[in-house]
Amino acid sequence: MAGEEGTGLSQMGISAVAAQAATGVRCVYGAFGAAAADSGAGAFQALKDAGAMEHTTLVACSPDASLAERYAATCAAFAVAEGARAEVGLSLLDDASHVILHSMPCKYTQQPMKS
Repeated sequence: MAGEEGTGLSQMGISAVAAQAATGVRCVYGAFGAAAADSGAGAFQALKDAGAMEHTTLVACSPDASLAERYAATCAAFAVAEGARAEVGLSLLDDASHVILHSMPCKYTQQPMKS
């Protein structure tokens, strides 16, 4: 997921994972954007309250993490999902804009943007 701050994307992502609680579908939730404001603690608590943590792996980074740390955490979330590929039904990265923005070529130079 990627989008403007304050549009409710984190809540939508948490709701999507929480909806899988009763199904037993394995989920991977990456808390990197607004969901990482408290290092993922709020996302963890919301998923725990919904009964979704039994089938969910939460990968988070600190809110002041560097681009490299956020990228590494993103790779870790993908690695967890890949490792349990036969079981994982939902992988959600909240917020993936750090990956998208820094991998898109600059409109003028056609080179990836630098942070």
